Amino acid sequence: MKGSIMWFTLSARDLDALAGFYEHVLAWEVDVGRLTSDAGVTGAFRTLRTAGLGGSISTEEERGSC
Repeated sequence: MKGSIMWFTLSARDLDALAGFYEHVLAWEVDVGRLTSDAGVTGAFRTLRTAGLGGSISTEEERGSC
């Protein structure tokens, strides 16, 4: 479908609070993992599992580290 949203990213200072909010209010599931780039730089990521739309939640520092 043209113009459809495929992925979204949320930014937060308090990741646990924001993840808890979305888990409680919208019943989204939050998976925590680590990512390593080809250059060996690592960072954390949190994938949001929703009813059909994929997303992630991270801090500015985490997004900037990979």
